Amino acid sequence: MNDNMAFSEYSKIIIPGEGYNAVSDKRLLIPFMAYDMFGFLNSQGQIVIKAQYSLFYDDCYSIEDTIRVAKLITFGFSRSNGRVDTYKKYLWGLLNSEGKEILPLDYDDLIRNINNRELFTAKKNGGYAVIDKYGNIIVPYGKYQYIDGFDRGLARVNVYGKGEGLEKFMYKWGLINERGEEVLPPIYDSIWNFYGKNKQTTRIVKEGHVFDYNLT
Repeated sequence: MNDNMAFSEYSKIIIPGEGYNAVSDKRLLIPFMAYDMFGFLNSQGQIVIKAQYSLFYDDCYSIEDTIRVAKLITFGFSRSNGRVDTYKKYLWGLLNSEGKEILPLDYDDLIRNINNRELFTAKKNGGYAVIDKYGNIIVPYGKYQYIDGFDRGLARVNVYGKGEGLEKFMYKWGLINERGEEVLPPIYDSIWNFYGKNKQTTRIVKEGHVFDYNLT
């Protein structure tokens, strides 16, 4: 097995703080870990955000860059027998290059647009939307049952079928662009996942017919 296969775009090399020179780091926000929480330094090595986040994604090299951060929360549901069941989940938000919170920790997921760092697919309370980094809504919650991340300016979406019998319980798939416009209407039985896979085409299925769609 190739050891490098264990690394992904989210892998980090951790070194002791006393052996690190923040001034030589080209990032505007530099993550650090204290116990099991993450905070951020500026390029002068000063703490701008104390260690308070459970997870973070992304790196910040320019003033346009943003960092996704999350906190693990515990919540409960009361049952009819009087018992309270507790659950845990991450809530995600967004920091700008100065460490200011521009999206609150209010999202179940934030999926970054691979080619446009301004846009995100947001999941909140079980619904999906497309938003920009300031929270402006491009595609509203509830329009689609699911919205995938954007890659090459396109994202898969699905809705419940509108036919009779079992058909109305089956998902139908389509494609939207970054403006929320339907490039392919949601009438297809399947559109293969292409997000983050560096693919030129994706496979589409409708009523037993299969064809490849050019993503470029």
